[in-house]
This record gives sequence, C-alpha cells and structure tokens, in this order.
Amino acid sequence: MTTKFGSAQEIDQRLEKLGRQRKLVHRITKTGIVCIVAMFGSGFLLALLSIIGIFDDPPEFFTVIFVVLFALAFVLPLVGYYAGMWVEANEKVLASRMTPHILGKIMDHLEVYEAYEALDTDYIKHADLGLPHYDRIRECQDYAKGVFRGIPLEFGEFTLEEEQSERDEDGDTKTSYVAVFNGLMVVCQHGLDLRDDFSITQYTTYIGGNAIRTESEAFNKAYSIRGNDGHSIFYLLTPHYMEKLLALSNEIGDRLAMQFRKDGKLLICIRGLNMFEVKEAGSAAELQKQIEGEMDFLGKILETLEIPTQKQLDAKRR
Repeated sequence: MTTKFGSAQEIDQRLEKLGRQRKLVHRITKTGIVCIVAMFGSGFLLALLSIIGIFDDPPEFFTVIFVVLFALAFVLPLVGYYAGMWVEANEKVLASRMTPHILGKIMDHLEVYEAYEALDTDYIKHADLGLPHYDRIRECQDYAKGVFRGIPLEFGEFTLEEEQSERDEDGDTKTSYVAVFNGLMVVCQHGLDLRDDFSITQYTTYIGGNAIRTESEAFNKAYSIRGNDGHSIFYLLTPHYMEKLLALSNEIGDRLAMQFRKDGKLLICIRGLNMFEVKEAGSAAELQKQIEGEMDFLGKILETLEIPTQKQLDAKRR
C-alpha cells in the first residue's frame, strides 16, 4: 500500500511510533492518578499523626514528599491530557490519509471521503429518530459517499451535546457541554411508495395517537414505531422482517433507528459506531483489516434491513 504518507513499511513505522506514544501517555496519566491518591493519603496520614500527638510539626522530609506529590499530581495529568490530544490528532491525520485508499478497495465506488467534513446536518436536525434532547451538533466527521455492495449511500459520524450551566461561589454562571449521543448516520434509498414518513427506533418509546404497536410483544419491547401511514408500515413489517430486526437487535444491542421518508430517502442511525480510527492498529495491514471489519458490520446491517441496490431501484422505476 502506498499513500500520501508513504509506503506500507513507512506507515507501519509511524503506527508503531504512535503506539509507543499512546502507551507512554497512558503511563503518564496513570502515574498522575497514583500521585493524586498518594498526595491525599499522605495528607490524611499527616493530619491523623498530628491529631494523635505523634508530632506537632511535620518532619522536613515529609513536607518535601508532599510538595513533590502535589507538583506531580498537578503536572502529570495535564501533560497526559495534552499529550493524549496530540497523539489522537496525529492518529486521525494518519487514518484520514489511509482511509480513502482502503475504502476505494472495499466499496464498489468511492465518490467522496473527507475525514473532517460532515454529512448534511439537516438530516440530523429534521429526522424523527428518537434522539435525546441536545443543544448542538459537534464532531461531525468521516463523511463518505459512494456505492457499497450495490447500494448508493452517504454516511458520516456525529455527536450531540447538551448544554449544562452551573453557578460558582461568586454567582457567575459557567456553561459547559456534555455529549449525550454519538453515532453514524447513513442516508440511502428505501424503494417504497409512501404517503407519509414513518420511524422505527430503539432510542425512545413513542407515545400518542400516531404511535403504532405490532402484534409481536417482543418487537414492541425492542423497537418503537411512529407514523400515520399504517398501511405502508405493516407492508414493510412482515413477521419475517420483524424477526430479522429482532435478531439484529439481539446481536448488536439497542443501537438502531430508522426514518423512512416519503421522498424516498431512508435515514439509518447506528449508535456508538465510530469508524476509521487508528485505535490499536499497529500496522497498515491491521488498520486495513480493522476498517474492513467496520464496513462489514455496516454491510450486515444494510443487508438485514434489505436495502435495495441501485439495480433494484432502477428496475422498479421502469
């Protein structure tokens, strides 16, 4: 494999170096945590010895140890945090250079891959998928568009964050954001003739007049349905199709949500799917195998959902 980052051997060397740096960051962070625990432990011991009258003033060596622990407890976690960010950024750069070459081999046709670009966020904003309440969409990345196993699609990762506010002792308000959801959004075609949109989700339980239940209690526990076009919903949700969705849920967990739109688009959201990262890959071959596994996982979901291929869509339009 030859990429903008060099030959396979050069990439292996970079991955090995990043692996060593990652391990060093972990050791620094763990050492910092140990120093924090030791600092509080020594402080507690010092207070206890003073209370029981062993000594009034701590020995000089004890003070030196406490100061050293305090310094290390402050410095090491910061070093670990920023060094970790630096390693992650370099891992992302390396993965972003290699991913399009790997996807080009896996997919039938790769039209676009942009590591730092986003899928159109309107899909997220206007989708009825049962997503949790959020205040902003962040970390939209790894956007790809093309044909995979005959299916035209586009997909991208995203994170939803909720705003949290706290007041400090001075009465000032501090605002921060906490991630409440992350996953992959896939946009493709469903090939159904619909009069209205409908949704099937594992993220929430729909209530109200347009919430729909099936005759299968097992399916009703695993998935929740909302829509006004009952005929189309039950045309899709045959007993066989529901069994396949239940089997998928048992295999991968409660990670799936779908919206079948009347404009022909199908939105599929897969919770917790973070693709195209270096992770623990120590060589170009390992990274390729990892990405192949991630795409195979996605392909299995598309196969289970019986997503039509371009040929099937074209045949239906004739």
